[in-house]
Amino acid sequence: MWRCSTPHLSELPTLGWYAAIGHQAYEEQDVSTPLDALAFARTTIGATFGGLAQVPGLGWALGGLIVAGLVLAWSGRPLGQVRRVAAAPVALAAGAFVFALTTAFGRVGFPPGIERSTRYVHVVGALLLPVIAVAADAVMRRWRMSVPILLVALTASLVGNIRDFSNERLHSGKFLESYRRMMLTTMPRVPLADEVPRNLRPDRGLAPFVSVGWLRDGVEAGQIPPPDDVTPEERATAEARVVLHQLSSHHPVHCETVAGPVPTTLRRGSSVRLPGEGQLWVGYTDSTGATGLITFPGHSVPVVAYAGPLKVNVAPSPEGRPVQVCDVDGRPVIAPSGP
Repeated sequence: MWRCSTPHLSELPTLGWYAAIGHQAYEEQDVSTPLDALAFARTTIGATFGGLAQVPGLGWALGGLIVAGLVLAWSGRPLGQVRRVAAAPVALAAGAFVFALTTAFGRVGFPPGIERSTRYVHVVGALLLPVIAVAADAVMRRWRMSVPILLVALTASLVGNIRDFSNERLHSGKFLESYRRMMLTTMPRVPLADEVPRNLRPDRGLAPFVSVGWLRDGVEAGQIPPPDDVTPEERATAEARVVLHQLSSHHPVHCETVAGPVPTTLRRGSSVRLPGEGQLWVGYTDSTGATGLITFPGHSVPVVAYAGPLKVNVAPSPEGRPVQVCDVDGRPVIAPSGP
């Protein structure tokens, strides 16, 4: 009896953390629909198969290998034997899909691209490896001629993943220095930082727990030193990054489609978006006349203004694409938060 109770007791600290603290991030997060969560999970799983295969189109072949191999491995065996040998790999594979769905539940409203983050893709990939191994072994045992084909596929996967793995960290050196300068020292000092919600996270990708309020408090307490020699353009860019954020769970009420590029004024709750693929370039002119430029991916996800009025010039890439300007008179907007 005590052995059965031990795993449950070990979960008590996690349950206590969730009850006291962990649930807050999900309460503040915009509620996603089941279709949004399914789309997030589908993208994560697709990115996993693409990363494992490394060759365009080979991810679909990997999925077919799993299905065919598992049928070969377990068909014709007694049910009791199948249950014994299949329990672990099937449970892990099911766990991969459950992990993708539960991850999607709290992160759908985050900037596009987070569903392909390696911290999610690697977990899903690790959970799928046992069923891939069982399926590949069954296929090779049945058809010896498939051995060189699978060996080539494995080599392509290894070479591609080793090439992706670099000893140089992406977020280091000049990038890290520039990021700290923008995020920590410049951003909390721009004028509009006082007007956005304190719980707004300006960068939920690299700094998911850092809020504007926390940065402002650090400046007021003298714990965040001022930046050196900030240009007007850098200050305008920092201000644009404070007030403009892409939010997939934001649903505009009224949108007008215009041919880009288009100058416009955004108020709090106004938004712009680019239907379909491409990039949306937003040039922001601050109160001094300086201009900052930031870019957002398309995918029809609105870029929402959390303060205003803002003078912006919106340009699509490729040129000539239509741009939607939504809710020009503004509307209430909720600040998403959480990791």
